[in-house]
Amino acid sequence: MKKGFLTVLIAGALMITTTGTVGATSIVQTFNNSWNVSVWDYYGYVAAIQWQYQPYTASTQTLTSIELTMNIIASDLTIGDDFRYRTAFFTGWNPDTFQFYKDEWFYNLTDTYLNINNDYIFTSPTDLALWTNPLYGPNGNYYFESTTLSNPNTINVQTQLTYNYADNPAPVPEPSTMLLLGGGLAGLAFWRKKRNGKA
Repeated sequence: MKKGFLTVLIAGALMITTTGTVGATSIVQTFNNSWNVSVWDYYGYVAAIQWQYQPYTASTQTLTSIELTMNIIASDLTIGDDFRYRTAFFTGWNPDTFQFYKDEWFYNLTDTYLNINNDYIFTSPTDLALWTNPLYGPNGNYYFESTTLSNPNTINVQTQLTYNYADNPAPVPEPSTMLLLGGGLAGLAFWRKKRNGKA
């Protein structure tokens, strides 16, 4: 089998938006790309694309969850062929720093079109720490590749990465602070009552 890589960087887009309500903020990063894989000697070649993403952190808010959605459309496939895709979020090229990785095969295709939807949500402290560790900044890498055994195809990949934050709770006053506040209010009330009595 020949081994090679066809790196495609056509019409790529990374869009970052921030939405929020009182007490909550969502930071959304959208990765969208499509390309035609048309190689004369395609066998063993891989169509690949890479984006950079920002592993966000916020000191005034707490990260509560990360949502990852992927929609992969492969068309112009050949019936009977095999289709494979791999996707990963990671830092640098070190496999030990994967935040997310998926490798999936579709064997002996019965159609010329595939529509693959994947939705994930990460909430555990261990997972969230992977996505926001400052050692992985300032930018991480999102990598997607696809291949078939024998024929070219067309790929469209839409991926959305959402960081959901909640405001940190306000600090609870210490007992000594509460006593001082209560004493001050009581003294103010007594002073006003005494003043009114002299009037």
